[in-house]
Amino acid sequence: MMTLTTLFHKANLKYTKDIVVEGICDHSDDIEAGYLFICKERSYEKATTYLQIAIRKKAYVLWLFETTEWSFHVDEMEPYQNLLLSIYYQGILDDICLIGVCGTNGKSSMVSLLQQCLSFYQQPCLVFGTGFIWCAGQSYGSRNTTPSLPVIFRHIKKGKEVGIRYVLMEVSSHSIVQKRIALLRFDYVLFTNIKRDHIDFHKLCLHYQYSKLSLHRYVKKEGTIIMNADDTILQELHQLCDKRILTVGQVGAHFQYQLVRLAIDHSEFLWEQESFVTCLLGEHNVCNISLCLACLYHLGFSTTQFVECVKQLQSVAGRLEVLHVRNFYVWIDYAHTPSSLKQVLYLANQVKQHRVLCVIGCGGNRDQGKRALMGAIAKTYSEIAIFTSDNPRDEAPYRILYDMIKGNDITNVEIIENREYALKYVMKIAQEHDIIVIAGKGDEREQQFRNKKIPFHDKEYILKMSEVEEQGE
Repeated sequence: MMTLTTLFHKANLKYTKDIVVEGICDHSDDIEAGYLFICKERSYEKATTYLQIAIRKKAYVLWLFETTEWSFHVDEMEPYQNLLLSIYYQGILDDICLIGVCGTNGKSSMVSLLQQCLSFYQQPCLVFGTGFIWCAGQSYGSRNTTPSLPVIFRHIKKGKEVGIRYVLMEVSSHSIVQKRIALLRFDYVLFTNIKRDHIDFHKLCLHYQYSKLSLHRYVKKEGTIIMNADDTILQELHQLCDKRILTVGQVGAHFQYQLVRLAIDHSEFLWEQESFVTCLLGEHNVCNISLCLACLYHLGFSTTQFVECVKQLQSVAGRLEVLHVRNFYVWIDYAHTPSSLKQVLYLANQVKQHRVLCVIGCGGNRDQGKRALMGAIAKTYSEIAIFTSDNPRDEAPYRILYDMIKGNDITNVEIIENREYALKYVMKIAQEHDIIVIAGKGDEREQQFRNKKIPFHDKEYILKMSEVEEQGE
């Protein structure tokens, strides 16, 4: 137990308050009695609102303004936040294996695969994923793909209390740039790929790419990077860092895999000359599994159980999730970048028995430059492409749809702004053995229109539609 007086003294802050610090947080929703709230708000009016919330909850505030009975002043917030966290949570990362996953596509899938593999070997873990934090069978909501340091440390502390040794984390480019991982040092970092994404935030592809690559600075001196050797941008890591790098790829890598068969409902491959079968689809999933196996091998787990472990792996909800509806297949995927959309549609064309139909939209208030690219890919790799809404946010949906068709031949394109109607239409026109690819939202459960969030879940709607049709028959 630590008092505010002790904590501030160790941080060279000349404030005294003899109460026990129950925790440290940086978001008003996380404030509890006895907490120290790190308030980064620079507007005095807004900061005062947060102070009132903290006072009502019997918490204390470190902020950029005056010292009062409940608040304490600092000139700069970030250095003091990190110093206070490192003091309060001293030794929190000891005896923990911290594994980060970074890449444009595949972070959520990779973290899920690692978690499933470690569970197979009866090793419980703490998982920081997109929209959730998972620990010992309990799931918590998360505001960011990679949370802030107070959230990370708070949950690692909880995890250690129940005996967890492995912590898995999706590491986003935003979190690297915003220094949300400043106090972390990873034992392993797995790089999946680096493509185009988040240009609305990074402005330049080059800035995005090197933000991702800079994660190597957060790897322990004795830590290991495991990367997809077939990604050309990732190859630059060899020149950028002096950490140990293990490569996974189809040719000339430390760990090699070979595709044997890609089917409509499973994949077969060789890894280090051993035969594997998985219900996960596509070369990208084979690559992700191969990265996992390389990590498990390096962690010292028994290779004799790898085949059975891979056989039991399941896809993440909304990540190339396969539904067999009536006499055709529906693939639901989070693909929301040109590279990921092309990847899933290319696979559909490889394994199709009839047509490929695609439902796709683009998010509002995001990278506008990719919209025409997404539209071109959808129409090129589909017999019929249906453009619809996908979280338009503050933009008019018709403007986004116009951007998607700009400069494209639309002879095989249908434009249906309402997402519900678009899914109803594609179910109506689907024929035997078709593959319907519903891309962009994955397992998201709402549509964002300006300040409103309207519940809508692609998978639930498809299953509901199929039930209605069966009853009608």
